[in-house]
Amino acid sequence: MLIKHKNDSSQKKFFSSEWVPTKNSFVAKRVFEAILYVGVIFQLNTALAASTTSSPYTDKGVIYAKEALDAYAKINHGPDAELFVDPSIKQFLENSRGEKVLDVGCGAGDWSLYAAQYAAEVYGVDFQEDMIKNAEIRAKNLSASEKVHFAVGDATNLIFRNNFFDRVISLGLGCNLTITALEAHIAELKRVLKPGGVCFFSVPASLHVVFTDDSVSEADMVENIKKKLDTLPNNPSSDLIFKSLKEIEGMRRATFFLENNRLTLLTEKKKLVNGRDEWRKIRDTVVANRYYEKEFYISLFEKHGFKIEKIEENHFSSEKERQAYNAKVSPEKRLGSSYVNAAPVLVFYLKA
Repeated sequence: MLIKHKNDSSQKKFFSSEWVPTKNSFVAKRVFEAILYVGVIFQLNTALAASTTSSPYTDKGVIYAKEALDAYAKINHGPDAELFVDPSIKQFLENSRGEKVLDVGCGAGDWSLYAAQYAAEVYGVDFQEDMIKNAEIRAKNLSASEKVHFAVGDATNLIFRNNFFDRVISLGLGCNLTITALEAHIAELKRVLKPGGVCFFSVPASLHVVFTDDSVSEADMVENIKKKLDTLPNNPSSDLIFKSLKEIEGMRRATFFLENNRLTLLTEKKKLVNGRDEWRKIRDTVVANRYYEKEFYISLFEKHGFKIEKIEENHFSSEKERQAYNAKVSPEKRLGSSYVNAAPVLVFYLKA
């Protein structure tokens, strides 16, 4: 179990190749987790301390408010991703038997714990300590603590040694990072993967589309949203944005940004801007995010030596298929007509 830290010279004695604890040692696991926590948390303190309720954006990632953390841990990424993305993630992780797997931006640990059913070892890191606490509780409840290692970690400066993992997942993390941090994150994924190792990299797509749950048409939803936005002051605080957008029912996904000091619904593709700070309503919660176009991701993958094996942009192939799906599921899982023409998530399959 070798790990490394790239920048902190004061921690080098803990991360040198001379420190090689026994693979299955309970003590080694605890030492590993303690070092991860101590060696990383001090790097994040500046970013976390600088964040306020009015600005969740930092150069290390996006700070989720406590309510957003709890909601996201509960809903994960919603019924649309459950339909269009989860089968692909499951297949990717089910092919990890005997491998070391890294889940960067692991959140509450759902996919780390899923991988633990198949992989030899699983490591999950996340920017926010509360996410890791949720993940550790889940691992303990599922008696998976000895196989899954969770720790607070920086996606732009991973503390694992080169060529350590066979398989890596980065699910919905790229949209939380600045342009500089996104490139550093992709470079780190490549660095920690073994030659020939594989990566599942997913990010939100179609951010200019308003996705609904089929209880209201897209046109009516847009009108309802604009009426709500008209009640907000100029430059609303993050707390007010969270509260106001959360009150809008029937919305699966929608994106908002500040334009001339007004919170504005994004409905035109031409207004998408790489790296801009945005807000996204995802089912029952609201999170701060950033947008990057598909071509921008592709350019960074190629720059850092990844081979793009496949790209998925899944959605319904027809209105008939959508209606057949809605007829089989409960109302809370139904999807509106926008899912026929637009994919909510973009998936890249990468090879080191």
